[in-house]
Amino acid sequence: MCEACAEGRVRMTSYSVALAAALKAAKMSQAELARRVGCGRGSIAQYLRGEAVPRRDRLAAINAELGTQLSPARPVRIGEVAAAMGMCEETMRRALALGIYPEIGRAIPSPSGARCCYRFYPQEVKRLCGID
Repeated sequence: MCEACAEGRVRMTSYSVALAAALKAAKMSQAELARRVGCGRGSIAQYLRGEAVPRRDRLAAINAELGTQLSPARPVRIGEVAAAMGMCEETMRRALALGIYPEIGRAIPSPSGARCCYRFYPQEVKRLCGID
C-alpha cells in the first residue's frame, strides 16, 4: 500500500490520462520512455495505471522527453470529500466500499481484504464537491 493510501489520501487520475495521451502523441512506447528517463517499464506502467506518481526529478525527465508540462494533481484527503458531502470519513469509506457513490470513486480492497485504497474520479469530485 502506498503512503498516500495508508494516510487515507488518494491520487487523482488525470495525470495518468494525460501521460497516456502524451505517450501516444509522441508515438513512444512505455519501454522507450522508461529507457530514456532511466527507470523500469514497470514504473511507467504504474504511472499510467494511476498507482504511483513520479518523483520530482523523474517527472522533470518525463516532461523533457515528451515535451510536456504534466504534473500530478494534488492528493485529496478522503475527509475533504466526506466533509464536502456532509458526512464523516468513516461513512464515506463505507459508502465507497459498498459502491454507493460509483460516480465519485471506489474502494479497492488490499489483497488481504483488511484495508482499502480509495480512488476518486477527478471530474466528478470537482463537479459534485468543488474540490480541485
